[in-house]
Amino acid sequence: MRKAIIQLLGIGLTPAQVGPAMCVGQMMGARGAGEGAGAEGAGSDFTVPGDRFIRAMRNELRIVVEALAARVAADPDMLWQQIGFDGTGKDGKDFITANIKIKSESTGKSRTLCLRGAFMPEDKSAQKEAEAIRDRCIANGRRLLLRWRQVHEVMFPGEDHGIPDPEGLRLSRLAGGSSVISDGCNQALKMQSIMAEMITASYIDSLPGKQADWDGLSEEEKEDAVRVYKVTCQNHLRNTMLRHGIKEEEKVLNDRLADVLKEFSVGDIRTTLDTEGIVRAAAKEFLFSASSMYAKGRGASFLAWCIAKHPKSMVYVLQRADLGSRLDSSTESALALYT
Repeated sequence: MRKAIIQLLGIGLTPAQVGPAMCVGQMMGARGAGEGAGAEGAGSDFTVPGDRFIRAMRNELRIVVEALAARVAADPDMLWQQIGFDGTGKDGKDFITANIKIKSESTGKSRTLCLRGAFMPEDKSAQKEAEAIRDRCIANGRRLLLRWRQVHEVMFPGEDHGIPDPEGLRLSRLAGGSSVISDGCNQALKMQSIMAEMITASYIDSLPGKQADWDGLSEEEKEDAVRVYKVTCQNHLRNTMLRHGIKEEEKVLNDRLADVLKEFSVGDIRTTLDTEGIVRAAAKEFLFSASSMYAKGRGASFLAWCIAKHPKSMVYVLQRADLGSRLDSSTESALALYT
């Protein structure tokens, strides 16, 4: 049962959907085996696992996924090319995620690997978030690998397990020409610098003589050994550039249309020359996505109108530009408004 639950969670079912899915599978299996043709008797002896148990299994699945990611990352065949990170908030709590780009030296194929989906730093500062990546992501992966090896050796003594050395999961593998990528905000840029320092410290710790070996290197050798490039997201850079244009546009329009704007009644019509403000207002009014629909908007009515009046037309879906991704979503929504 545990394996079946993990498989169902792994394909994206929510805990509330797992029980019914297992009942359906039980009935279909019973029919196929000729144990009964009716839905009532086919799975009568099957006990649906409780929601609490399934949620606990989801936590177990998370550990399995993180252990498998750590196994791939620690493989000595993998060349670490890049580490990326980003933060977000949910219900007043801060979270961060980290992933690495790796390349198999034997096959030449590259892939992006999520080391841990979401974990909480001590606070939102650049220092604490970088430490969370080092201690709650990288070090956590080492602990999982070590525990995996220990359990395997107890259960299957003498059998080759192929689980890589946990010491292969270290930031030092990014030294010597990899990159650190993030968005372009000040906090993320500071995290890049802190991460580069952590990579250097990890590399020094990996040397046989540690600090003594490091001190024996020339400045050129040190630079080559721990070279790390700091890069930012091209999409963010593009949208940041456009935002400067939007602000300048607002200034020009304010100068040219100042007299016209005075003619509008403030109590009846809200006017703005800020493109981002227009995008935010339009998204709140017309967005019909169930996960981010604005409670006071008319998204559902707009969707019904589209279906009734233009059932075969393509409809651009606006993005909520007020939910933490304002720069990107404003650019994306501008096309929908223009068309």
